[in-house]
Amino acid sequence: MDFFWSDHKPDAARAEDALTLSYGIELIGMQRDWNEELQSCREFPHSTPQERILRDRALYKVTSDFVDAAIKGAIGVISRCIPPINPTDPECFHMYVHNNIFFSFAVDSDVEQLSKKCNSDTCSKIENTSSSIKSSEKATANGVKL
Repeated sequence: MDFFWSDHKPDAARAEDALTLSYGIELIGMQRDWNEELQSCREFPHSTPQERILRDRALYKVTSDFVDAAIKGAIGVISRCIPPINPTDPECFHMYVHNNIFFSFAVDSDVEQLSKKCNSDTCSKIENTSSSIKSSEKATANGVKL
């Protein structure tokens, strides 16, 4: 009997990710205010070359941290590990806030047409369910058991 275990390679980082992946949340302290951090870095003095270097390093650090948090948050949204803030709306309109970053899915069509489509899909599901109930009631009334 041939097993497919030969393709498996151990990966210590994979096991670590399962336990420590926080999807971009800062594990220690308060959540970051990205806009405030970026604006304060922009206000650093930049008249001398040394001041410019310090300002650019700070801007690079905040930008890099934001991109890392946004990537991890997007992975969490796509893998459905982060719950939507509006779970009762249709899935195409779900919005997410994670680590003070707003996430939503891109909508390629007109919003009015999309909402009509979502409503018509819901209506067609209800009609299909009610028609199947009516047909089962008719079959039971005629003595036929489904």
